Amino acid sequence: ILFAVCGWSAWYAPYGSERLAASSWRISADADEWANIYLAIRTNEQLTRYAKPGIGYNDPDMLLGSSPHAAVSLTPEQSRAQFALWAMMT
Repeated sequence: ILFAVCGWSAWYAPYGSERLAASSWRISADADEWANIYLAIRTNEQLTRYAKPGIGYNDPDMLLGSSPHAAVSLTPEQSRAQFALWAMMT
């Protein structure tokens, strides 16, 4: 069972699963534009020490594609960059 806390705030990370009983916690706003994706990346830099197996993980939000037909999309380059960075973040 995965329990995810979603409140769009970095302050969840220091509490982790010990106090939140959560497997993951959102760390920033919705990833609905490049500026918010960049914010999630920079926020995660400060919070990586809180993400550990058995404790829980920082959740930078969803991956976006580059389809021009989607309600929200990125350029192909931004989409690839987001995917690569999400894969590297713990």
